[in-house]
Amino acid sequence: MYWPSGQYLTTASITNLHNVRHRGSGSVKRGSALFYVEPGKSNSNIIYVATTGNANNDGLSASQPINTMQGGLNAMESYGPVLNGSWTLQVAAGTYAEEVTTGLRSANAVNIKGPDVSGGVPTVILDGGSGARSFGIYAGPYINFNVFDIKAQNYSAYGFVAHNASMMNLYNCHSSGSTEAQANAEDRSRLYILGGIYNGGKYGVRIYSQSTGSIRKDTRYNTAAQFNNATAAGIYIRENSNARADDFTSNGCGIAANAANGRLHIVNATITNAPVACQADRGGEMYDDGVTYGTGVTVRRRRLSGGRFLAQSSAVSENSFINTAELVHTGSTTLATLWQGPSIEALELSNPGRAIEVEIRGKWGSGATATTLYIALEGSTGNLSQVNSPTNSPNVFVIRAVIIPRGVNSQLVHTELFTHAAASFTATAAPRTVDVSTDRAIQVRALLGNSADSVTIDYIKITRLG
Repeated sequence: MYWPSGQYLTTASITNLHNVRHRGSGSVKRGSALFYVEPGKSNSNIIYVATTGNANNDGLSASQPINTMQGGLNAMESYGPVLNGSWTLQVAAGTYAEEVTTGLRSANAVNIKGPDVSGGVPTVILDGGSGARSFGIYAGPYINFNVFDIKAQNYSAYGFVAHNASMMNLYNCHSSGSTEAQANAEDRSRLYILGGIYNGGKYGVRIYSQSTGSIRKDTRYNTAAQFNNATAAGIYIRENSNARADDFTSNGCGIAANAANGRLHIVNATITNAPVACQADRGGEMYDDGVTYGTGVTVRRRRLSGGRFLAQSSAVSENSFINTAELVHTGSTTLATLWQGPSIEALELSNPGRAIEVEIRGKWGSGATATTLYIALEGSTGNLSQVNSPTNSPNVFVIRAVIIPRGVNSQLVHTELFTHAAASFTATAAPRTVDVSTDRAIQVRALLGNSADSVTIDYIKITRLG
């Protein structure tokens, strides 16, 4: 159907408007809105959708909406095969029990918008019927979607998926209860997550098969993305894919972030309640820059099958940690923990290719009975190393101990004591059997020979070697 130049005023829905091909520079005017039948690069069209609508409506106004999101996308197909200009599917609040996909091509990303909820919970709900449907919104092949303020729930596979060289940008979208992944990109696709909450299922977001991803705040409201309660991983990057994740939070996931034969760069994340926070697996690479490990994190970083960390965020992993606050201990002959440093990741403590050096400087008192200093690991009853003071003379000392991991349950410790009042010595302890399958902090413990004695420590340094 050809539309000559001009604006064609209508007040009622036009029957079968989207069932024929349209050409021409004319436009349909409905209220104050214009609908271009053959839009140019600078033109914009909106199709309205609401649960109160009708499948036979043309969707050119909010008062004459189409009743399903899929119906709204189907209406656009008559204006292809490649859509020009800007196209928006404006969706009213409500629950839509459907799958949404299209074979459209477009010069620009197609917008799918729910009502703006200022960074809160979306009022447009896509419902999978407890697994009766496979996906919420599916982009592919070769289609780009911008999705705003929509929640998907209870699908048997994915809430949102970009497939086959497609792109999907999710602005404050939420997804929960979908079995496989709340958001997914595969087969050379791109997925960008800006804010939103992704809860439950096997994965929060999965990016694989040569795809790329980006996770960051929704700058409209400065809200961070959240990944919660995923049984396998909150963020999973695999099969030659790569992603960057900024300013997100993760809580209650089996692994908060996992790069398996993929690459993941994390910046300023907060992770809580995870058996493993960050994992590099099967040749995967992870750059963890500024991760905050909260309560309930058992292992901060784990490396499996050739995975590697390109940067390390723990205090010890930045090569050294130094404490210069003076510690004075006297009066008690009970074993006491004088100092506890930052947690050292299980990856560091169990890796035979690395070592930890502990240097302690201070002064013993002049007790008649020797005072003993111990180097130990948080939560362990045994000590990794011990040094006894000379008796009857105050002494300045320097202790250096090198902890050499031999596996998860075995460590070798070489200890040196330097002091002016007695001969220095070097000792190699028998292999220790402290379990380091979880992150542990290094402790300095002391046992005074008598209550009148004292020990003062004014410098502790922990350095990663290797």
